[in-house]
Amino acid sequence: MQYILGRLEKEKSGLAVKEDSFTIEHILPQNPNEAWRHSFREDEIDEATYRIGNMTPLEQSLNAKVGTESYDEKKKVYQQSVYQITQNIQAEDWNMSSIVRRQESMAEKAVCIWRIDY
Repeated sequence: MQYILGRLEKEKSGLAVKEDSFTIEHILPQNPNEAWRHSFREDEIDEATYRIGNMTPLEQSLNAKVGTESYDEKKKVYQQSVYQITQNIQAEDWNMSSIVRRQESMAEKAVCIWRIDY
């Protein structure tokens, strides 16, 4: 995942990103608290947590700050990141639809990055 997120960031910002220079932030946390469970059904939590649309690169110090905070709190911290794909997370609410939309957008960009012409 780090390789893919790093390449998506490079495509967006031109920033050459080393895989070990960031942590993977799970927007919907891997261990969500009760507040998160109001936005996701139990089966959605299992399905959504490890989707690439729910992941973003984030500096380790910022990732430690966000933990399992609410999406509104996480968005504030994301604006401090050097990574444009993290800064550009603009969904009003973070829910299954948001994850699907972001993942579809990432897939469109990935097709351009790893295009093979026959």
